[in-house]
Amino acid sequence: PVALGIETNAAINTGFNGGRAGATVSNGAVASPPTGLNSTTGFGASIGFGGSGGGGGGGDSSGRRQVEAIARMSVKTGVNAPIFDQIEVELTGSNKPPPIKTLQEIGVPDSVLKVVTDSFKINRLFPVQAYAIPIVASGRDLLACAQTGSGKTLAYLLPIIKMLLDTLSTDNTVFNGVCYPTSLIVVPTRELATQVYDQCTVYFKPVGLKVQRIHGSIQHAHLVKCLQSGAHTLVATVGRLKDFINRNLVSLARTKLIVLDEADRMLEQGFQEDVVAFMQSADQRRQVIMFSATYPHSVQTLAGSYLAQDYLFLSIGRVGKPSPDVTQEVREVSQGDKVATLLALLAEFRDLEPNGFGERKVLVFVERKETANLIGMLLCDKGFEATNNHGDRPPAERQRAFSEFRSGTTPVMVTTNMMSRGIDISGISLVINYDLPQDDSSYVHRIGRTGRCGNLGRSISFFDPNADGPLAHQLVGNLRSAQQPVPEWLETIAEREGCSGNGYGGRGRGRGEYRDIRRGIGRTVDIIDDSFGLGVGGGTFQPRPADVPNEDDWS
Repeated sequence: PVALGIETNAAINTGFNGGRAGATVSNGAVASPPTGLNSTTGFGASIGFGGSGGGGGGGDSSGRRQVEAIARMSVKTGVNAPIFDQIEVELTGSNKPPPIKTLQEIGVPDSVLKVVTDSFKINRLFPVQAYAIPIVASGRDLLACAQTGSGKTLAYLLPIIKMLLDTLSTDNTVFNGVCYPTSLIVVPTRELATQVYDQCTVYFKPVGLKVQRIHGSIQHAHLVKCLQSGAHTLVATVGRLKDFINRNLVSLARTKLIVLDEADRMLEQGFQEDVVAFMQSADQRRQVIMFSATYPHSVQTLAGSYLAQDYLFLSIGRVGKPSPDVTQEVREVSQGDKVATLLALLAEFRDLEPNGFGERKVLVFVERKETANLIGMLLCDKGFEATNNHGDRPPAERQRAFSEFRSGTTPVMVTTNMMSRGIDISGISLVINYDLPQDDSSYVHRIGRTGRCGNLGRSISFFDPNADGPLAHQLVGNLRSAQQPVPEWLETIAEREGCSGNGYGGRGRGRGEYRDIRRGIGRTVDIIDDSFGLGVGGGTFQPRPADVPNEDDWS
């Protein structure tokens, strides 16, 4: 049984603007999601180009509408983007390509750059893009580590486009019923697969490239049919990719480039055997790119077995730490008062604007799937347009819940850590930790769903002194590292608990999670201190070398 404390009085001070806890009745329901999007194919396939897969077909007017629909749901550059102009960049390895100064230097067609600047409103080059794009474009293997919301996806999509246009001698990627993708992007969840697929669809369309996706929310027969039309790039989840390779529907024998997005999760959390299986089936001359927010020693060691010996290691900014653009708040809330506090928070947040939530969205994180179900249904019962999402929901419902939250149809989602990684959705203004996660990395990833790409965000975490005491130490550290106020009561609990080894503080976040563990190789540390410009011939930046610590200082 999950203790929810539903009977508690909801009239609790929330600290927004003194709003009330009322709500308008909604027609939404968690058990029977509203109809609309195609539950067998999901949102990406509904608006993708060319029917069976992204990249080809579709009239100009419908194509523009589809681009606008995807771009609307993606995070745009925010007011705090200039903070990335004062950031530390560490690049490790030999024969390092210099960073680019504008997107024009990549060599992709202007039609693609127009999508970047006009549709997605990306008006500057972020450090991870400036450094990673030339590395990927040069054919080097890369292990890249950058904080959440820093533009990692575009850092590999644009070089993929250049590689495909430079190397393709034929559009035929299907032979004897087997699809041979030229590039492969592997992600840990179907939600992230949908997101990456949609972005590929938009960027590939101007140059006629094809993208397909395979993951668990789409019917098998539909996936097979799509693959028969070919795929220059395939976006896949690990398990479904392994299945399709075993069925001889997909082959990596001609795949030139493989991207592992959120690689630390795939190499840490039970995916290792599947990753080994498909990597062994690939052409051993392939290029491998790995992106994530942290790389512990164990993951770096494992990743090294897939990468070329001379791979480059890139670390950008406050890796493994909360974004400074997220205002963090920790509230003392007992388990029995959590529901009432959540209801009051959501009502007040909604009532800040005359049109309710409008384009704003709220993610509520819980630890248990049962809690996600119960809280989601409770919110609907109380009149909020809400849904829930977790790994035990049927694939079609899970995809629909994600799509409707992403499009803004349901502005509140209750979810587990499944939605904490890589998800880049426009309008997420508030993240609520109804239950605190049991490790620091999950905390950082959760609140990283807001405050992305220079936009401002807010997180509120419920802290139950009877259950969360061991987590107090690192929460204090997170607040201080972001130069945010620490409640006195939280400091008192942290001092009492100390670094007990049962919470964030015990596990720690060693420097090895974002520093290259190899020894005896060249390190370059730059401090970016000028404008990155527009990426289409605008302003430029100049990196300034910083002092590099002694080798003995690295742990």
